[in-house]
Amino acid sequence: MVSRPLVDCTLVPASPLRVRMGKHFHLLAARGKPLRDIVVAIRDWLLDQMRQDMERVAPLIDRA
Repeated sequence: MVSRPLVDCTLVPASPLRVRMGKHFHLLAARGKPLRDIVVAIRDWLLDQMRQDMERVAPLIDRA
C-alpha cells in the first residue's frame, strides 16, 4: 500500500495522467472446508486495513 507516502506527501504524481486501477484483491481458500477462526480474523483485519487506507487517501485522490 502506498497510503502512508501519499498522506505524508513523500510520494507525488510523476505525471498529470491518472490511471484507475480498481480496488480488487483475492483471498483463496480450500473448497468445501470451513475457514479457521484465524483465517477469518486475518481476512477481516485485511479488509479493515484496506478500508482505512482508502479513507485516508480518498481526499487526495478526489482533489487530483
